Amino acid sequence: MRYRHFPFLSIATVLVPLLFLSCQRASEKKDSGSQGGRLAALDTIRTPVWSDADFPPPPRSLFTFEVTSNQRPVYSPGQGEFRYVAKKVVSSAGMGGSVYTTYSYIIDGFTTEFSYEHSRSFLGLPCGARTYDGTGRLRAEAVTLRIVKEEGQPLEAVEIREFHYDALGSLIFTCKSRIEPGKEWKVSEYESLGVKERDYYPVWPISRHH
Repeated sequence: MRYRHFPFLSIATVLVPLLFLSCQRASEKKDSGSQGGRLAALDTIRTPVWSDADFPPPPRSLFTFEVTSNQRPVYSPGQGEFRYVAKKVVSSAGMGGSVYTTYSYIIDGFTTEFSYEHSRSFLGLPCGARTYDGTGRLRAEAVTLRIVKEEGQPLEAVEIREFHYDALGSLIFTCKSRIEPGKEWKVSEYESLGVKERDYYPVWPISRHH
């Protein structure tokens, strides 16, 4: 008599994969729901942040500077040299040199305008910014939140809040960012919400001396 042998299947062999699959699906569902909740929270933020009244025309006596750096900011797109165009006006001049106020940056085809309409609390630094793409569509805005004075540091860092928009003008991302005073680079971002397409504020004017 011949017997046919079948492989033994224990209960654990069957249940463990099913349990793992169930936990995995539950985790995916939780993550999906959490992400949906975070994206839904974007709808509660009132935008745009700024109006045209906050950005009056800059003075006519603007100077254009082409800035080139061998180092790229931490949050700058691309590779190689970092280049951008800055438009500034002389605020004052003296024995210590000229003091400039920056009114706009052009970085990778995106133009950022800076506002000084509400800058009394920020020692003459820009109170905010808005950024347009090459077709004139608003793609980002920023608000200066506070000046951060660190013990032992001669200069203050700046904290801003960013708002990013898609091509249709819908808010898709927001975060807080920290600008270091030395190189005027964005060095970190936190409390982010949504999905970021690109960086718009790798640099932010802090020093007013040229």
